[in-house]
Amino acid sequence: MNGITVSKKIILSFALLIVMFLGFGAFACYSGQKLHETVVDLVGWTDNLAAVANVADAASAERRVAIIRAVAKDPAKRAEIDNTLAALKKETDDAFAQVREGTLQHRLHDTGRSSRRPRHSGKRAQGMGGIPRHGQ
Repeated sequence: MNGITVSKKIILSFALLIVMFLGFGAFACYSGQKLHETVVDLVGWTDNLAAVANVADAASAERRVAIIRAVAKDPAKRAEIDNTLAALKKETDDAFAQVREGTLQHRLHDTGRSSRRPRHSGKRAQGMGGIPRHGQ
């Protein structure tokens, strides 16, 4: 290094700094891309979790009304509860459809990399953690 002039040393130092900053920039771009993929995956999971929570809420409301109907003695009150129960069954079916649609949308937005398998399948969404679907 003693045979190199001061101007050459300064030029080499700035060239080294430029190469380092280019490396940091490339790493930042790569990290940003990975972060974006992770956020997209997380958003898909949170959408699916919200849909599953809607199913749990709808099924719980349907069960409560079914118990009230079983206890009711008045035929007029039972008829009124039957209407409410039919609406709640439709709401539960709509919530299940939303889960299926959300699972499908998550699969469509998957990055498609063959080396990575999906974290979940539609089977998990259909099971709903032991919540029975009416008619089953």
